Amino acid sequence: DGATSCTSCSAGHIANKDRTKCDACPQGPHSGDQMCGWIAVQRGVKLDYDLDKTPLEIRTDSVVGSNNKVFVNFYSALGNTVVGVALYFQTMWYWILSCSNSQTKFPTTVPSNTDKVWRITVTRSAGVRLKIHCNEVEVLNVLLSDTTCRMSDWSEKWSKNVEKIQFHSSSDTASDYYRPYSSGTSVTCTPQLVKKGRTGSLPVKFDRDVSDVAMDSVSWKVEDISGKQILSYSCDRECKGDEVFKIKLDAPGVHRYSVEMKVEGELLKCSSELLNYGTLN
Repeated sequence: DGATSCTSCSAGHIANKDRTKCDACPQGPHSGDQMCGWIAVQRGVKLDYDLDKTPLEIRTDSVVGSNNKVFVNFYSALGNTVVGVALYFQTMWYWILSCSNSQTKFPTTVPSNTDKVWRITVTRSAGVRLKIHCNEVEVLNVLLSDTTCRMSDWSEKWSKNVEKIQFHSSSDTASDYYRPYSSGTSVTCTPQLVKKGRTGSLPVKFDRDVSDVAMDSVSWKVEDISGKQILSYSCDRECKGDEVFKIKLDAPGVHRYSVEMKVEGELLKCSSELLNYGTLN
């Protein structure tokens, strides 16, 4: 808006690379590397952020081979547990803080684009798993363990839920913007009629094709009208909807079902009713 520099823009706008002006956000949920919702990085400030619920995206435009790096610390609610992730552009390697004691080469090729959007995901459904995407390409997927971590206290530190983040005041030189990740996926539960003793599927509807998407975790339950649990199911990792949303009701009456799942690190929930017609043919 005429200022010589900007650290934040009004709704519907995003700062340009040089932070000299605010441009209108691209139309649609996705448009190249830029989307609405970016927040200019403030270094050395602890920010409330529940990484266990929402993956973190970081935007950079550093050149590979430069001395720049992403260096973000993760803290527990009390702010006294330090873990985190560092990304080194000089070698394009990574470092898992409080786990490995040195930089490690990515197991796959990192996209060569100068403009990069990194996504950091932490899941705990079956141990502590760290995933890193770069421009939608998965470049790291590692289960933290005594084998993958060299630090003796890794389990104690990484077992704490992450509720605060901080871009390091001096070590972080590459992070330009950050934001909570949204996959653009929503899920809807709808009412359905189920015949007694017949096997059917829970009517869970996604707003996009997720047939090839591995769900990080899935759990669902069916209760009768009094709230008593009749059926339940849980899957820890890489579940497929056509495999898990199977039900068989033996008791007639109105039931309620609820589903909770993580798709690409994003927590999705829904609930609705099932009407069992009993002996109806």
